[in-house]
Amino acid sequence: MSDFFFRTEDIGPANILNYFVETDEDRSIVTQLKGRNPTVLIGSRGVGKSFLMRVAEQELARDFKSQKAVPVYVTFVSGSLLRSDDPQQFRHWMLARICRAILRKVQKMGLLATPPQSANVLAGLPRGYSNTDGLESIIKAYEASWKHPDQKIDFSKIPDVEEIKEALEDLSEELGVSRFSLFMDEAAHIFLPSQQRQFFTLFRDLRSHCITCNAAVYPGV
Repeated sequence: MSDFFFRTEDIGPANILNYFVETDEDRSIVTQLKGRNPTVLIGSRGVGKSFLMRVAEQELARDFKSQKAVPVYVTFVSGSLLRSDDPQQFRHWMLARICRAILRKVQKMGLLATPPQSANVLAGLPRGYSNTDGLESIIKAYEASWKHPDQKIDFSKIPDVEEIKEALEDLSEELGVSRFSLFMDEAAHIFLPSQQRQFFTLFRDLRSHCITCNAAVYPGV
């Protein structure tokens, strides 16, 4: 008996392509998501936005040897949990999740056998380190802030947008990749209006010749 899945989250990323039965429209969307231009995928809940982003991610990973594009999937589903006293908590949290996702992906792909210094910038670490433990602790602190709103969170290790762009430009040259393709899921529609503005500002500011941003949102955002 075949397995039946209600949500993309229930399917392991490596198995996504096994369940992809495409239509012409699906193929057009996936092709656009894999391209160099930023794409905002708009659709109601349950129509398959996450699935198509995962398909694009897996196809880029499959074709990495020829395309040299690193696909990075990151979800912002936990954004509603943030309750710290940091006025820029949402931006800092998004940046931390993006940096962690990028580092995890290049490590999984075996591209960081000898960590270059640009990887340290993303991790907020001194020379000689490139693990994601520091970012992980910051992310967890923000996502637990609804329970401890008065707890101070040290976000000093999170790089700003320009530092991330410069680090990814250096990293792309050092690793021999053409670009990083970001797939931002659960973006904007679950956010407060102020958070939506911060997200789309970040979406715009992160764009560069070696970074492509894609996002999935609900209609009306």
